[in-house]
Amino acid sequence: MSQKPLHFVLKLAVSILLIGFITWKFDLSSFYLRLTNLKTGYVLFAIIVLVIVQFNNTARWRAVLNTIEAKLSFWTSFRLLYIGVFFNLTLPSSVGGDAVRMYLARKEGLSLTGAINSVILERVAALSGLILLVLVTQPLLLNRIGDNPAKLIFPILAIFVILGIVILIFLDKFPSQFHRFRIVRGLGHLASDTKKLFLSPIGTILSVGFGVSGNILVAFAAYLLCLALRIDLNIIDCFVLIPPVILITTIPSYT
Repeated sequence: MSQKPLHFVLKLAVSILLIGFITWKFDLSSFYLRLTNLKTGYVLFAIIVLVIVQFNNTARWRAVLNTIEAKLSFWTSFRLLYIGVFFNLTLPSSVGGDAVRMYLARKEGLSLTGAINSVILERVAALSGLILLVLVTQPLLLNRIGDNPAKLIFPILAIFVILGIVILIFLDKFPSQFHRFRIVRGLGHLASDTKKLFLSPIGTILSVGFGVSGNILVAFAAYLLCLALRIDLNIIDCFVLIPPVILITTIPSYT
């Protein structure tokens, strides 16, 4: 069997396995009952918003790519990011799709350094934008949960993110005798690209800004799905509650 048919058969087999897994894992009978009561207009609107999220996130990745001088076309970036999202949702680890995106970006012509560093820094920018959004909305969150020790969690996370970026910037400070090791040279390249991104006002504003807007759009899509399912949750609650939930669920993957 030639390589192309074999590749198609493998993709088809993976798709069938994933569909089978979804069918086995979820109770489709109760799902059908929920579908009969859905307000489909809101569902379609939510789907449109989630597609816009992918364009937003592509713009975030491209802000990183352009700043570190790695070249991919917009539509190639969009396609690779969408494939990465699919694998993030289906693989056990929520960052497995990022490894797939690195691999595909390398196949599209990026250097190994550019492929790896662009995805790492895009994820750092996304996390930074998410934490910034959570910090801005924290007063509204405290109005809902009261004054409890949990209010310290998100400022502490913000400090850790800033420290993490600073550490990335200084990863090229290893003594010269260690530069013969490939991993040390790789860390040096990552430090150089981190400086290009986060010491550039435009690069920082664009990448982190698209991190904020992406999570606002996700919260809005969640609100639309609440309307579709007739769940009594107002839009402010979604903007206040959804980003912290996303943050808490994604932190283990980053660590």
